[in-house]
Amino acid sequence: MQETITKTQAKSYDILVVEDSQTFITYFKDVFAKWNYPVSIITDGAEAWSAILRQPPKILLLDWNLPGLDGVTICRKLRALQNLRYVYVIILTSNDQLKDKVAGFEAGADDYVTKPFQPEFLHAKIKVGMRIVELEDHLSRKATQLVQSNLEQEVLIGQLREKHRIITEQKQELHQAQQRLFETARRAGMAEIATSVLHNVGNLLNTAITSSSIIGEVVNNSRIVTLAKLADFLQQQAGNFTNFVATDPRGQKLPEFVQQINQVLTQEHDTIKSKLASLIESNEQIRQIIALQQSYAGLSGVKETMEIKALLQDATRLVIESYKRHDIDLIYEIEENLPAIEVEKQKVLQILMNLLCNAGDATKSMERNTRMIQVIAHRQDAGVAIKIRDNGEGIPAENMTRIFNFGFTTKKDGHGFGLHGCANLARELGGSLTAASEGENKGSIFTLWLPQSSAGAEGASTP
Repeated sequence: MQETITKTQAKSYDILVVEDSQTFITYFKDVFAKWNYPVSIITDGAEAWSAILRQPPKILLLDWNLPGLDGVTICRKLRALQNLRYVYVIILTSNDQLKDKVAGFEAGADDYVTKPFQPEFLHAKIKVGMRIVELEDHLSRKATQLVQSNLEQEVLIGQLREKHRIITEQKQELHQAQQRLFETARRAGMAEIATSVLHNVGNLLNTAITSSSIIGEVVNNSRIVTLAKLADFLQQQAGNFTNFVATDPRGQKLPEFVQQINQVLTQEHDTIKSKLASLIESNEQIRQIIALQQSYAGLSGVKETMEIKALLQDATRLVIESYKRHDIDLIYEIEENLPAIEVEKQKVLQILMNLLCNAGDATKSMERNTRMIQVIAHRQDAGVAIKIRDNGEGIPAENMTRIFNFGFTTKKDGHGFGLHGCANLARELGGSLTAASEGENKGSIFTLWLPQSSAGAEGASTP
């Protein structure tokens, strides 16, 4: 059965509640009407699943135990769907067992609310969900725009190739068009960096939100109230405390009771301390990522003397959260006392980001516990060689001669700008970019060589 609450001038939030308890149904009607949210309420799990398939909501409040389909099954089926807008799932249950919370999160739930709960607590979680959904929608729109841009670029590439074949005398015009495409590729590369930043910040926000929620639950359910009651009781016995402890059965159990309270409060303290550390770490990583992005923005054409280790740390900081999510081990092998180099930071970062993202994609075909990427740096030929090595799908021999060609890609959604643009950027920096692989499923290694000084940039050849 489905009931619908509609309010005039209500905010355009899309919330679906799946709950079979009439008590909580009445409760939800009251609080959502108070908040001026339109909401649909369904009491049957199978009917709710059909409604989700017809029109997925933004926020799904999902009871654990339901007729038809239970909440965890619905959540698992929802996360298995492809090409569906992101639904923020909050599991509702009266069970506060840790193993059940873990089961809910493993099924794909974003949050977990234990009944009964305060309206303000639920309201805060819904607002968090709305922010996450809005971020996901924003990223989806950006991805759609990138796909559209890729299609437009493919058409443009085809036109340029046709002109090159037919009108050889228009060489200068073609050269100018290629320069415009190169600039587009460079901008696309910077857009990929920004997208990576958004993904990492979003993941860190999820971690921070989860830690905050757990801290809130521990504080709200703390047994410190019991300690306060014990203190009041002992105050009442202050005048005859020795006799109370010696003869009263309650007094004889006092040491054991105090020890139990101490154990509970110690566990609460450890949980809060652990989650607070996680929250602080997430906030610090978000701050560092944003500061890093700002430091590299708008620096095109500006040369600085940089330490190689600092450059590599900046680049890997922007992809490390993605590596963690996909269980990719990142290993550094950086030679001690490497010479500083004079470079344009923005260009080097764009090359390293592209290589690190490609390496991450290449390892995703491997088993999760075997994925590995090495970042290697050492002296070479009056400069520094930076190598990104992965143990992923490798490069077939027939592709090695065209890996840096304009428009060449092996990705379904690739545009063929990345490695070609990186090779040209390396040339602008006075260096080179090369690739090597022993074949399919044997990994690959990309080597960016940069001179210690950029004075020879104009004489460098295209890789």
